[in-house]
Amino acid sequence: MMNAPPPFSRPCPVSSLRDNASQIAITATPAECAALAREDGLVAIAGLEADFRAKRDGRTGIIITGEVRAGVTQTCVLSSEPFETQIRAQIEARFDTVRPADEVAFGVEDRDPPDPIVDGKIDLGALAAEFLALELDPYPRKPDAVFEGPMPERQSPFAGLSDKIADRSPKK
Repeated sequence: MMNAPPPFSRPCPVSSLRDNASQIAITATPAECAALAREDGLVAIAGLEADFRAKRDGRTGIIITGEVRAGVTQTCVLSSEPFETQIRAQIEARFDTVRPADEVAFGVEDRDPPDPIVDGKIDLGALAAEFLALELDPYPRKPDAVFEGPMPERQSPFAGLSDKIADRSPKK
């Protein structure tokens, strides 16, 4: 079974990165934005761009920092109306050709293990798409949206308990 290509891909050969720091800017095409919107459950993505700074980390590693920016149209969870919002996400990721063994235990304070450098490349498009998805509100709410449905009756968590106790009490 073959994996489908990611909807937004910009492979960057590690060999093209300078020792000090490389600046890289990428922009998604309208077709890539549409594919990402479908993947992320959005109405639309008006535009997606990212600026990266790549620098070497030791002999085999790369640290990528930067920012992803996108104009997205989401559906409000209260009104079901589409609305537009701007997303800005800060990016920081480590990549390395050498990965620690899978059996190594990591603590809460430890850094995450680096992501792999695959075939000598880092996919900056996939990285931007990942950080965009992480920044999306899972319950998007239009700024002026108000819930207009019926409010559920609030009951005590002990409601009905006295009835159940009465049903179980011995009859005289």
